Amino acid sequence: MERKKSLRLQAEGENARPVLLAGDVGGTNCRLILFETRDLKFQSDRAVHRNVFQNDDFRSFSDVLCRFLSEADSKIPNLRISVACFAVAGPVSDQRINFTNRDGWIIDARDLQSDFDIPSVILINDFVANGHGLSTLEDEDLIVLQEGKLDKFAPIALIGAGTGLGECFITPAAGKHQLAGVYATEGGHVDFAPRNPLEDKMLQYIREKVPHHAEDKNTVPRVSVERIVSGKGLVTIYEFLRTEFPDEVMSNFDTEIMESNDKGRHIAMSYYNYSLSKRAMDIFFESYGSEAGNVALKFMPFGGLYIAGGIAPKNVEHIVGQGSRFMDAFSSKGRVRSILDGIPVYLVMKEDIGMRGAHFVALNELRSQSQRIRSSPSIEAALASKKTQVVSALKAVNNSLSKSFTDYSALWALGTSVLTSGLFAIYITKTLTKALKQ
Repeated sequence: MERKKSLRLQAEGENARPVLLAGDVGGTNCRLILFETRDLKFQSDRAVHRNVFQNDDFRSFSDVLCRFLSEADSKIPNLRISVACFAVAGPVSDQRINFTNRDGWIIDARDLQSDFDIPSVILINDFVANGHGLSTLEDEDLIVLQEGKLDKFAPIALIGAGTGLGECFITPAAGKHQLAGVYATEGGHVDFAPRNPLEDKMLQYIREKVPHHAEDKNTVPRVSVERIVSGKGLVTIYEFLRTEFPDEVMSNFDTEIMESNDKGRHIAMSYYNYSLSKRAMDIFFESYGSEAGNVALKFMPFGGLYIAGGIAPKNVEHIVGQGSRFMDAFSSKGRVRSILDGIPVYLVMKEDIGMRGAHFVALNELRSQSQRIRSSPSIEAALASKKTQVVSALKAVNNSLSKSFTDYSALWALGTSVLTSGLFAIYITKTLTKALKQ
């Protein structure tokens, strides 16, 4: 591969510029960014090239990466990628993922290392990346929804609605320069539990729409929380309401929503002018808040519960405040309500924490590489040690020969022996140098 050959030649140059590659690989598009690494501090890294690609335009992720790096080669002289980390939308197994809904899209970290000559390639689940991304946030990137009683040694939980509903939990890092433990879950696929008669009807409506899996043939179709708390879920709620309350349908708003390629956005935009949009948004954020409360009860995250994803930052007015539908539903847990009152809750205003997390993991890997190099004997030190051993051996040979021979012929033999030993020492030194550098 020409790309691989080019990178190897550049990496061998004296002026190679090491960079990190971070990526957010979803089902629809890929976001890729190169960061220059002048030192190991996260704040000092800066993006040197970025682009977004539509997955439908490429046969494989390798084709996407090849296009991106070809662009970068033309802009960045002496480019050398030290570490790459990709946040991918799906479960990662043995550093490999198969996008089942996209033919040919199998990403294997080992193949990427080999094909693109990148020393270290890491794949992580996209919501695991979100969890790591929390480590990069500043106070101004958060809105405090509930103060609670923060315990920095307690677990942290994260929930985020966007295209789907992601949930994960986090354990604090064991050391100052170590990664926190981030664990993906499939919590978004737990069963949806209606909280009132209208939601009972909505559940039945959705059951009639979802496929009935063969393995569940002896039960009614199940409906997961994600079918309500997600971008598609908001649209499903509205579609239920327009059938349940036909007299409230306003044709101008309804037509705009149903004919749009972004129905959810139009529902949100008409919240204050269209009763069914208001109903849909209210049900959505009550369901979102209720599931956030469920997450809090499961993980007891006194280290903080974070609300992230693409929907929350765009709809702050429906989340912030103890009187909001979100927070009311969050706290409405009956006899265990008092437990939730002590959990700190934060709204994440940054929508790029997945990319931030991929970058953070790559940066940590680069730091680990540097520490491993510093903690192992340097090539120079190893060579110096071997040279010392050779010199000592030569001195011993010379001393032995000097004591054994006293005539001129013996001295001539000694000189020949020293010359031969010197040449042998040069050969040994060169051989050791080559071996140690490998």
